[in-house]
Amino acid sequence: HFRSLFDGGRGADVTFLVKGEAICAHSQILLARSDVFASELLGGMQESISKEIVVEDCEGEIFKAMLRFLYTDDFDHIQELVEHVCRSNQTSNQAGDSRSANLAKVSAEIQLLHQLLQISHRYQVARLQLWCEQRLCNRMTVSEVSGVLCQAHLFDAKQLQRACLAFIKENLEAVAITPGFLKLTTDWPEVMLKVTLFNAGLSDSAACPVVEAQRECLRGLKRKRFQ
Repeated sequence: HFRSLFDGGRGADVTFLVKGEAICAHSQILLARSDVFASELLGGMQESISKEIVVEDCEGEIFKAMLRFLYTDDFDHIQELVEHVCRSNQTSNQAGDSRSANLAKVSAEIQLLHQLLQISHRYQVARLQLWCEQRLCNRMTVSEVSGVLCQAHLFDAKQLQRACLAFIKENLEAVAITPGFLKLTTDWPEVMLKVTLFNAGLSDSAACPVVEAQRECLRGLKRKRFQ
């Protein structure tokens, strides 16, 4: 059983250092499942010689969950992790009212899915990324949707991006006064433009050249600053 192979670590020949935690894996499985791992392990970089890879922007449990998926192609353990995080968060918020506790639970699940989306995008694990997108599509809230949209934009998660844009359009009055939405106007001009174009009813094909024109304009402004 491949999960037992990963959990036991027997015959492992590559080590990931994730925030100080050593996580062992088998290079042949990684090579077969991810082009990014193949590049790191075969590309002539230091990692391909030492078989030791430092991962700085991910929690250990999240990274192990992704590796277990690569070994098993099974979402059950991912779901177990999500449920564990939600139960833990619910227990810590029992003192509050039920509505606040439920919102905290949803927020914790969304944050976990964000991390899984990020790491699956980084290592090009398409099935896991799509699973995360689908789960996030079903977890939209007024307070969280703007942050989810930014993640979808960063990781080119098109299905998730359209779901966020549709949710914002349907709930614009409530979303527009949230801190997350106000942050779009100052920190995420391209995402804000996508919201504007979607609300105006432009199709994806019609919106793309407008977004690209804005990117070029912003690049020009950055070049001028450094001249």
